[in-house]
Amino acid sequence: MEIAVPDASLRLIQACGRFLRTESDSGAVTVRGHRLVTQRYGKAILNALPPFRR
Repeated sequence: MEIAVPDASLRLIQACGRFLRTESDSGAVTVRGHRLVTQRYGKAILNALPPFRR
């Protein structure tokens, strides 16, 4: 938990950053995993993302 959650969070942030480089870029980041909304660590991962519209 102490290693996997920060690592997963960092990887998701990096992937989003590579996808959306500038403020004028647009796109959709889709996470197809129910664990982000059903598990306690999911909220921490989602809160680590930049302030995207959800």
